[in-house]
Amino acid sequence: MMPAKIWVRSVADDVLDIDAPFSVLLDADEENWDDACLVRRLGKSLLADGCRYFVCFGQRSEVVHDLLDDVIVTEGYQGVTTTFHDDEDKEEVLDFLMDCAARGMKGALVFVRNTIAWETSLTNWMERSAISFPSTTA
Repeated sequence: MMPAKIWVRSVADDVLDIDAPFSVLLDADEENWDDACLVRRLGKSLLADGCRYFVCFGQRSEVVHDLLDDVIVTEGYQGVTTTFHDDEDKEEVLDFLMDCAARGMKGALVFVRNTIAWETSLTNWMERSAISFPSTTA
């Protein structure tokens, strides 16, 4: 079962306003993921908002994945999954997000700094998958 919605948000957005539970894809190819304090703070916030599956993508994805695992354990969350994908392209990771991580969730969040680059990949993925969503951005 596909999620009801998919959102594309910038890391700079203050308010997510999305339905829980949801899965999130984090683009760890972007430079801001070098900041461990930012990753921990973001992880806590996403967990509190209802994220139950973190999909980390890119060159720094294993490090981000490990930091999020630490936050999940420290904060006492149960039933939260993390994965990292450091050798796949964007469309492969979108396949994983939608086919696995977002299964049974109310939505999926693509949470990145460069939303334009991801919107292109997301559009290509949606066309290839012959799927449309009620909302690609809010």
